[in-house]
Amino acid sequence: EKVAFYFLFLEKLARAEFILVVFAVPASVLMIVMRETAYKDVPQLVYSYCLVLWFLCFAKSWRRVQVSHSNRWGTESMSNSDIKDPVNPRFSGRLQPSPLDENILELQPDGKKKLFGRLFSVFVQGAFMFLIVICVSINQWWAAKADAEGDTTAFQIAALLLTAQIKVFDFIWSMVATYLTDMEQHVTLLAHDQSKARKAFMMKFINTFYSFFYVAFFEEKLDPRSCDAAGGCQALLNNNLLHCLL
Repeated sequence: EKVAFYFLFLEKLARAEFILVVFAVPASVLMIVMRETAYKDVPQLVYSYCLVLWFLCFAKSWRRVQVSHSNRWGTESMSNSDIKDPVNPRFSGRLQPSPLDENILELQPDGKKKLFGRLFSVFVQGAFMFLIVICVSINQWWAAKADAEGDTTAFQIAALLLTAQIKVFDFIWSMVATYLTDMEQHVTLLAHDQSKARKAFMMKFINTFYSFFYVAFFEEKLDPRSCDAAGGCQALLNNNLLHCLL
């Protein structure tokens, strides 16, 4: 549930940041316009107050959302409860005698299907990570090649394509992760949700940050010439972050 709350927090934060843009854009414009006047610090001061107010409102809103979802998901009482975990509604096992009491029939996973599902899940996750690495490499190779041929917008286009790749791969993986988790034969709903959350977190992290980590820490050492056309690896990193985050 901690991972689930993490992604819920990111979703609410992303929505709240759109409200912050309403104050940030005018403040930035005013700071540029008034930078040569005696009131150049006024927009920054006003924006600072707006930022503090925004943070207080967001913190209060997040506390309400957190309590609401804790009640809805039952995370407040699950750890101290003697009630059995709810059965995963997507689980399709077979009724077999319980290992604790043979007189009780319980839904249990098929051992072979469970093993195959988990091995297949590991294989697909590795293949998807490899696909992400290949696509990022092709993106940077194309940008360097196009820039060398005289296309001055190559790195901007590559950054936009990288943004599109992140969004598309996130959407595809959300469906693939559900299918893989179902194949793993999780009996309880909690085990199913936690397994799916781990897959989502790991793949989203790699899909979102791999290209930035590579440019920031490895590209200059492994392939320094690929950054020259963009003005250096630092400039390439700034360009990619600017387009992806905005």
